[in-house]
Amino acid sequence: MTKPIALLVDDVSDLLSVMAEVFEHSFPEFELITATSALAAERAIQERASDGVSLALVVTDQSLGDRTGLELLQDLQRHGAPVLVLISGRASEDLVCDAAKIGATVLWKPFRMSAFVDHVRGALRDASSAHRSQGT
Repeated sequence: MTKPIALLVDDVSDLLSVMAEVFEHSFPEFELITATSALAAERAIQERASDGVSLALVVTDQSLGDRTGLELLQDLQRHGAPVLVLISGRASEDLVCDAAKIGATVLWKPFRMSAFVDHVRGALRDASSAHRSQGT
């Protein structure tokens, strides 16, 4: 059986490595893809899409260098990624509102890895509950 795909994106490779290790330990039911830019993330997803595998979860930092995390989430959400988490170190009501418009939640930096796991687990649970309530 094919595992659902989770995408983790951050341009800070050390943080990405730590988050990836924690994610893989906490969510073994996912196949994890990591990327250090929006472009690399899009390429990785295109490669996996050609294999017929769908994207289930995206966690991305807001500041990626080549694009914003919100722009990446907007594009990936159009392609069916149901669970979206945006990480940001700059608190902004506008960012929260913009993220909410596409169904994304926001995790504020700095955070402990346990908060990262709890936030992702909550986003997955909320998406699952919404999916069940729609009767699909």
